[in-house]
Amino acid sequence: MTVSAEAYYSDIVLTTQIYYNPRPCASPLCAKQYSGGKNRGVRVKVLYTATPRLIKQQWSFPMPKMKSKSSAKKRFKVLGNGGVKRAHAFKRHILTKKTTKNKRQLRGTSLVNERDMASIHKMLPYA
Repeated sequence: MTVSAEAYYSDIVLTTQIYYNPRPCASPLCAKQYSGGKNRGVRVKVLYTATPRLIKQQWSFPMPKMKSKSSAKKRFKVLGNGGVKRAHAFKRHILTKKTTKNKRQLRGTSLVNERDMASIHKMLPYA
């Protein structure tokens, strides 16, 4: 037998489930709590489920929020058309053995390949 009750507190819905368990747990704490009588074997579960609510025409979601990777924030910029801009590699050190043409072609930025976009979106969830 299961009985459910819900109470709304700001962003979080507290769902309480009360169910009958004929064999209560064997720990000493449960032995004191369920030592017989009417309430023997009754357990209470409190489940926390997040629900969005509307505040001033904007959806607000309860914590926890997804975090952006700090390293990705420093390395990538998201463009207006959905593309992601990145810098070229191999341009930081050991430049004496690289040709002038090679160093010149490594200047500037380029776009991230489509195959890498999924990992970029995981690292920057709100970009």
